[in-house]
Amino acid sequence: MLKTIAITLVALSVCSFELVGQDKGTLVKSSQIVGTQIKDSSGQTVGEIKDSVVDRDKGTIAFAIASFSDVNNANDKLFAVPWDSMKPAADHSALALTIAKDRLDKAPAYDESRFADLADARTTSELRTFYGASASPAPVAPSETDREKVAGETNRDRDMNRNRDLDANRDVNRDRDMNRDRDMNRDRDLDANRDNNANRDQMDSNRRIVSYSGTVKSLNRGNPSQLVVTTDRGELGAELAPSSYLDQQQIVLDPNTNVTVRGYETTRSGRRTFIATEVLTNGRTFRLRGGNDYAPLWAETTAAAPVTPDATLPNGSAYNNAPMSSTTSSAFYDVTGTVSYVDSGACESAQGRQVTIRTDTGDRVIALGPGSYFDNKRWTLRTNEPVTIRGYDADYRGNRVFIATEVHKGNDVWRIRNDDGTPLWR
Repeated sequence: MLKTIAITLVALSVCSFELVGQDKGTLVKSSQIVGTQIKDSSGQTVGEIKDSVVDRDKGTIAFAIASFSDVNNANDKLFAVPWDSMKPAADHSALALTIAKDRLDKAPAYDESRFADLADARTTSELRTFYGASASPAPVAPSETDREKVAGETNRDRDMNRNRDLDANRDVNRDRDMNRDRDMNRDRDLDANRDNNANRDQMDSNRRIVSYSGTVKSLNRGNPSQLVVTTDRGELGAELAPSSYLDQQQIVLDPNTNVTVRGYETTRSGRRTFIATEVLTNGRTFRLRGGNDYAPLWAETTAAAPVTPDATLPNGSAYNNAPMSSTTSSAFYDVTGTVSYVDSGACESAQGRQVTIRTDTGDRVIALGPGSYFDNKRWTLRTNEPVTIRGYDADYRGNRVFIATEVHKGNDVWRIRNDDGTPLWR
């Protein structure tokens, strides 16, 4: 396990490459490292170095923190790349990776808030395997100057001191590994005790969240739904949410779709189970569980949603023409958040125009009304705009649907339906 810390480097003797415009040698300032371009195995520039992570004990660079500008779904993400998985490019103007761009498309993102994970042996091993680095970093031979050649005795003394420091570090690492094994055994015992608890599904807030990326192999809809993802390390089975919640959030997971699943592992009836807290697909992030105990968000949504009279809507008329004649005003409530997606389908669609609002408890899909009505009123919703939408819940084809009666955008109020749910566009 590496002990790492991010620091600003003045000079490092482990950088055995030359940068254009610099004197030849092995000493390179960190300011010269940051901004260095990264190329893939075909020689195409795919990103640049933003920062570096240094092993404080070994005095070597462990990781380069890079951005990939030409990689699918990279956006503003950063990536931790093992330093020794890169080699100087032929012209010494950049660093080259040995893997191709299509593999970089599946690179695991680096989360600055989880910097300490880089010190985890499993995380380090996974990153080194992904980027094709050796099982453990190769030792870097120190550069021998003319003065060191002459002062042989000084070099021997230096080597003896270095070996003594290495021995001391090994003792520290051995103690640390023993403590880690003790903690692992303790965690195992805690897991066994939780199995005997009827509330085992409720996670403790210290559970480690991990991410897996790959392609969808299958989705078995149910309560809960089960997702199988094909990753570089094999197949991952993940427990999602009830299929009704997936439909409500418009989470589409067709076979061969690229997906990243974040979550934690737990033990149920003696079996390890991966519980998903978030699903990232098609450039969107869907939250399934949250809070300190990773409680299901669909339970919270269901509890918060008022129960309306039987308002099952007929096929064809969908949400547009169904009044809520017997509903009291207490059935109405507000959904506040920012716009994350606006349905751009046909204006006269039977289901009408829909909008997805990102709230503190997850995404909510809201049925507005016919697109032509909004277009005639010149009402437009744009991504990231803050809005509050008032409405009520109704049953549609076995799913709960939020029907909008008013949209509050800034100082504007758009009236869509009367208080009894009667559409105003008739």
